[in-house]
Amino acid sequence: MTFKNLISSINDIHTTLQIKAIQSVSVNLTIRNYLIRHHIVEYEQNGNDRAEYGAQIIQNLADNLKHIKFKI
Repeated sequence: MTFKNLISSINDIHTTLQIKAIQSVSVNLTIRNYLIRHHIVEYEQNGNDRAEYGAQIIQNLADNLKHIKFKI
């Protein structure tokens, strides 16, 4: 193996696994967002077919969850 081949192999490994890591994070963020939405809808609807509006649930959630930083 030449030095050039070593550099190429390391670059290929890095690129391939970087893409896999990004895909994994993307899948997990999608699952997180789905679950959060599910919990909000369940809370809003409280077992009903439709939610009552005007409760400002999203604003109340935002005010109470400021400590959570949604980063990628």
